[in-house]
Amino acid sequence: MNQGNRGQMEPLSEMAPSGKTQFLDIDPKVAAYSTYIPIPPLNLILSGVWFAMEPNNTYAKFHATQSLIFSGAFFVVYLAGTFLGGILHFIPFIGALVGGIFYGILNLVALAYLVVSVICMIKVHNGQPVHLPYVTDLAEKYSKGV
Repeated sequence: MNQGNRGQMEPLSEMAPSGKTQFLDIDPKVAAYSTYIPIPPLNLILSGVWFAMEPNNTYAKFHATQSLIFSGAFFVVYLAGTFLGGILHFIPFIGALVGGIFYGILNLVALAYLVVSVICMIKVHNGQPVHLPYVTDLAEKYSKGV
C-alpha cells in the first residue's frame, strides 16, 4: 500500500487492483464488479465468496465487504418493508391506500438500490473509487479485520 504525505496508509477504497485473485485466478476488477450485480441473493453470495476466499487481495475483499454491507442492508430493509406493507393492508377502510403508498415508496427504494448498484459496477469497471456514505467507512474497517 502506498504511504501518503502524513504517513497514513492509502484508503482501501482508493487502491488500484493488482495481480490476480487466488480463488479463480481472475482480474480483481472482475471479482469486485461481480459483487455489485443488483440481484440481492446472488450478490450476497458472490460477496461472501470473495470476502472469504480472498484474504490477501485487499481490492476484491474491500469491494466484497462494501457490497455485503450495502446489499445486506437493502435486503433487510426490503424484506421488513414488504412485511410491514402486508400488515398495513389489513387496516380497515384506508389499508389499501396506505399499503399502496408504502409499496410505492418501497419500490422507489428498490429503484435507488438498482441505480446505485449499476453506478458502482461502472465505477469498478473504469477503475474509479467507489464511495458510499457510511458504508465505505465500515467496509474499510472490516476489510482490514479490525
